[in-house]
Amino acid sequence: MKSTLPISTDTIVSTLRSRTNYLSGTEVMFILGISRNTLCQQVRDGAIPAYKFGKNYRYDPALLAGWIEARQM
Repeated sequence: MKSTLPISTDTIVSTLRSRTNYLSGTEVMFILGISRNTLCQQVRDGAIPAYKFGKNYRYDPALLAGWIEARQM
């Protein structure tokens, strides 16, 4: 899995750790460089941590940063 941004994993992780609000699916897809279908499948499989609020999923930036670090994007 590769980020669509030409920045380092460390930069992405530090930016995510500094955020205080949850991320939307669109933001996560952009950060990870994956499609909506891939994101939905990863969430269903429990691979990407997510919280369901009503009909929508939201993503904790600190958990996502840890997930990225564990996979060494």
